[in-house]
Amino acid sequence: MRSRIIIPFVFVVLILLGWTETHYGKQEAVSSVSAFADAPDFSWHAFDGTMHTLSELSGHTVVLHFWASWCTPCREEFPKLLTVAQSMPDIIFLTVSSDEDHSRAERFIVQMQRASQTRNLPNVLYAFDPKKTLTLDVFQTVQYPESIMLDAAHHLRRKFSGPVDWSKNDIKNYLRQLSNSQ
Repeated sequence: MRSRIIIPFVFVVLILLGWTETHYGKQEAVSSVSAFADAPDFSWHAFDGTMHTLSELSGHTVVLHFWASWCTPCREEFPKLLTVAQSMPDIIFLTVSSDEDHSRAERFIVQMQRASQTRNLPNVLYAFDPKKTLTLDVFQTVQYPESIMLDAAHHLRRKFSGPVDWSKNDIKNYLRQLSNSQ
């Protein structure tokens, strides 16, 4: 009797979360996040301690990418994200660490740059969010990695909960379309 209740409940929850079979070869949660809703003009701390705001990136397509150094899927995904960022210099990749330990997060970045054979890409920004103000309070990110795509007007366009295979052409094409719609 109990399984008759649980199975439909799980099915409904998955539908509400936007769970879809994608051509990435696995299940991943994808949603269109209230298409064209404005992203709030949030601020963040860069790893060097300086403060920045989203409005400073006005006119640029932005990929917000939430990660943590202890997250195994983040370790697998991040080098591919950096490789795509290198091939798309017009798109800003704002990567947000929710680590509490600054040195651990910095080591992660160095390791990922080595793994992807990239270094100091000007379109990849690193934010440090140890209190999870941006991660939890602003974007309610609870599953790492998570990526949110913003168009040049900073409208929320798409959200991926869980890892994304950044090497797939459909992801790269989607980013190019967003970037070209400026």
